[in-house]
Amino acid sequence: MQPSQSNTSMINTLKPNSESDFDIGIFQLAVENASDHIIITDDASRILYANPAAEKITGYSQTEMIGQTPALWGKQMEKKFYQKLWQTIKKEKKAYHGTFINQRKSGERYYAQVDIAPIFDKNKKIKYYVGIERDITEQFELDKMKTEFISLASHQLRAPLAIIKWHASALMQSKNKNFDQNQNKYINEIYQGNQRMIELVNALLYVSRIELGKLIIKPKKINLSDIIRTCLDGLEPTIKAKKLKIKKEFSNNLNIKIDPDLMHYIIDNLVSNAVKYTQANGRVRVKVEKNKLKVIISVADNGMGIPKSQQNKIFSKLFRADNVVSKDADGTGLGLYIVKSIVELIGGQISFKSAINKGSEFRVYLPLSK
Repeated sequence: MQPSQSNTSMINTLKPNSESDFDIGIFQLAVENASDHIIITDDASRILYANPAAEKITGYSQTEMIGQTPALWGKQMEKKFYQKLWQTIKKEKKAYHGTFINQRKSGERYYAQVDIAPIFDKNKKIKYYVGIERDITEQFELDKMKTEFISLASHQLRAPLAIIKWHASALMQSKNKNFDQNQNKYINEIYQGNQRMIELVNALLYVSRIELGKLIIKPKKINLSDIIRTCLDGLEPTIKAKKLKIKKEFSNNLNIKIDPDLMHYIIDNLVSNAVKYTQANGRVRVKVEKNKLKVIISVADNGMGIPKSQQNKIFSKLFRADNVVSKDADGTGLGLYIVKSIVELIGGQISFKSAINKGSEFRVYLPLSK
């Protein structure tokens, strides 16, 4: 398909001033033959140009698209999703990258990875938007199948792991005189190894539920200080062995409405990381501030810290910083990914600051439910 005369003129306005540096014919050929859906709209989001791939992916002809907005195949997401999109590209005048659910002309829904960028005139006012969309439905479905398999496998592993834990625990507590020192050591290693496997399976279950949209949130009235103390009590052997100084800055009466299991996971992960990655005789501080609108939880330490070059990956799935891996090979790299996902699912935010060999501070902001 060749673009219409108006489309050709419009494409020409996007080229650089120097003809010697830019061949509009090559540009036009590349866009027309691209496998990705490419559209160009005016500043009001009315479509001025759509390439053949846009027709193939959406099912709408170029004639049907011209003059319409991308809502023709969109409008499948929540209103706040599009509000964030427009905030980024129209008010902040920045490029946007995200995953959309769209709908073809046939009614079939599909998943798309979308990049939208504003194009400015000489006065730096937005004149056009360029949208590039890639159909990732097949990839999405494959990822979903893998996630469902992990969920199924994890569920099946829970029962035998619980049996191993029960028997190993019974052997450890029996103090059987028939066991020599090495045999007791082996039983303890079985117990510890099984415990790590249970933690991994639980983490995988959290990940699968999050990614399948099946994580159930059950808020109820709790005392947050009780959860924090429970987490710290569970880490007491490590805290004592490393002679860590724990500073608690929170009241005894922190009544909030939130899912206790999810809250326990958030606190336990942040505090256990602080304890694990802080050297002997170090300091860990747990602080909670509460007002009428939100509760702010801060966990800080003076431990290993996170290399600056890797801080942008800290909430990524399966990521572990180089300095952490060299000290501790047992982590899953899933904890902070799960924490961030949970925090955002319940309407909160998480941030951090860190410096290598100086420590880290993670802050969680949670809205208060009425």
